[in-house]
Amino acid sequence: MPRSEIFKPATLTLRWPIKDEKNNEITTLNLATIFHCDHADVLATDPDERHAFAEFARLSCGLSAVEVKRLKMPDWNALRLKLSDLVSKGSDFFFDQSEIKLDPEKPQLLIPIQGDDGSTIERIELQVPSVETTDLMQKQVDGEARSRFITLSCTGLSPDELDRLSCPDWNYLQGRINDFLNETADYFLAET
Repeated sequence: MPRSEIFKPATLTLRWPIKDEKNNEITTLNLATIFHCDHADVLATDPDERHAFAEFARLSCGLSAVEVKRLKMPDWNALRLKLSDLVSKGSDFFFDQSEIKLDPEKPQLLIPIQGDDGSTIERIELQVPSVETTDLMQKQVDGEARSRFITLSCTGLSPDELDRLSCPDWNYLQGRINDFLNETADYFLAET
């Protein structure tokens, strides 16, 4: 299946169109995925929910803070639900909508990334962490550092490549790595 048919940015038709900052009418919003690094940067400022979603609207739809404030509440509520899916669901959620099953050992990325060497990375071959690796993970300074460390170890991606992942791809990988850290070997035998 062509990649363009796997993930298409959602379109939200505004029930109450708004004017942009140049006084042009906005009737629809296209919701692109958000990079994990941008999502983490927003959350690092510990914003309240409304401000966090306003930032997600900027990152995903290109809306300015002024344009967000012009949205009518029912349109804002619909936008927030769609943005919530983009930042909280794993890529498997979107693949399921296209009836595509992911290979848990070598998952396909919903949004391919450019590797540091210029190549396109479409799949990640996951490595199961060792006890030694998890011991090193525990020595990291905080939860975010532990998460990045173990994700780098299990994916073989560089820090820059990790930052290029979409939120759904990051979320899927976190779920899979959580399985590695918490499930027994029998769990993985049942998958095959």
